[in-house]
Amino acid sequence: MVLATKQLVRQMGKGKIFTSLLLILTMLTSLSFFFVIFGIDGNMSWLNSLDVLTENQELYRTALKANTNLAYMFLFSTIGLTAFVFVMFFYRFFRANKRQIGCLRSLGFRDSFLRLCLVIFVIGLSVIGVIFGLIGGYFLSDVLISGNMHNYQVVGLVKEVSLQSLIMGLVVPVLIFSVTAFFSYSFVKGKEPGALIAGSINQTDFGLALRVANAISGVIPAKNKFPYRIALQKPLAVILILAAVMTLSVFVILGASINLLEGFDVNNLSATINHVTGVIIGALLIFLALYINFDDNTRDMLILHMMGHKAKSIRKLLVDVYMPIVWATFVITLAPSIMLAGFIKSGIAIAVNKPMPFSTNPLVILALFLLINLIYWFVQSLFGMGIKRIIAKEDMMEFVYAE
Repeated sequence: MVLATKQLVRQMGKGKIFTSLLLILTMLTSLSFFFVIFGIDGNMSWLNSLDVLTENQELYRTALKANTNLAYMFLFSTIGLTAFVFVMFFYRFFRANKRQIGCLRSLGFRDSFLRLCLVIFVIGLSVIGVIFGLIGGYFLSDVLISGNMHNYQVVGLVKEVSLQSLIMGLVVPVLIFSVTAFFSYSFVKGKEPGALIAGSINQTDFGLALRVANAISGVIPAKNKFPYRIALQKPLAVILILAAVMTLSVFVILGASINLLEGFDVNNLSATINHVTGVIIGALLIFLALYINFDDNTRDMLILHMMGHKAKSIRKLLVDVYMPIVWATFVITLAPSIMLAGFIKSGIAIAVNKPMPFSTNPLVILALFLLINLIYWFVQSLFGMGIKRIIAKEDMMEFVYAE
């Protein structure tokens, strides 16, 4: 059993980029929460213990309540996004390692044991991430406390976190991510070992995805039909691109509306940092979505290379095709992103008890579009270097026969 556990953990940790991004996402989930909470709990207890509050102390207590609402709202939003990425991670893991799972099943290992290994892996990864987030939030909270002392003219503020907040920021994310891993095992649960070894499980059942891909490619010029048809036959990967682009769009538009157009960062540092963190998470999701799509095409790229196709034609067929998809996703999700950002801002206005009219401008949209393109270029360059390294090391056969 020890050897089987090591084998599974080794396979899950093999995708270093994916695993690293999951670790960063869990860390940011915890960090953005504790950054705010460390400056709230102790000071809220102090204010509540006072019989009479000065005007500044009353304003400060109102701000702390608003920041608490923001912290919890952002915590559950980032937990949901990270849980979705964990689902994508296991979907790809089972698709790539179904033969290994089948071999372990044929050796007598039960689904319950294999599922437990996955849960333990996620617990370990999540615990490391949330603890680093806790430590980072502790030190970053000095910025929030200093800002509050200046803005509200209060002294004697402390840095403290309650047991309830520790549970919410440490235990709850780990628990939710572990439950996500538990249910993600359903991708292979109960499948026959022989079918897993033969590779006949989790092969894409094109069905609706194929019909949608055919319909969309039908309106594309003939010379571009084939690459788009290939790309659109991976619905989960395309959905991840859509979710990532929309997430980044919402946080950029929301942050610009609050900070650039109104100067509200000046008065509420916790809102600013949460929105900056949201932009980082959105950028990471786009990076991950693009990398997944590029990585899924590694085998096909190497086969075409072995057949003598030039790098330029391979790139045009299996890499460049995603740029128009990203552009189309940006255009499609722009209006919903603006509306969602406005809705979130209305919630923030209620939380801070301050009128906050929503607005944006073309420069913000242009900056967002340029940022998305910059991320695309970075991922494309990084992946291109990885492909060249595989070819240089002559490790192509390992990837070609991996599926």
